[in-house]
Amino acid sequence: MREALLFLCHILNRVSYKNYEKTFKIWGCLTKVAVLLTKRRKLWPKIIDCVFIEYAQHSVAYMFFVIKFEMNEINANTIIESRNVTFF
Repeated sequence: MREALLFLCHILNRVSYKNYEKTFKIWGCLTKVAVLLTKRRKLWPKIIDCVFIEYAQHSVAYMFFVIKFEMNEINANTIIESRNVTFF
C-alpha cells in the first residue's frame, strides 16, 4: 500500500497534466529488465522478468520485483533498481 501511495504522489507532483498519458507507467505491469553489465555472464540470460512497483526515490531509475531468474547473482522475489527496461 505504501508503494502505491508513493507512486501516486510521484505522478501527481512531477507530470504535467497535458503529458499525463505519455509518461505514465502502469503500476504492477510486466517488464523485461536488462541485467547490469557487472552481473552479466557470457552464457547467462541477459533479461530478467519483473513487475514494476515504483519509481526510485533517490535516482531516476525504476524499482522492480523480480519474478523469475535462474542464476545465482540475482534471486527471485527480490527488489531491484534499473533504468534499462521495456514495459509491456
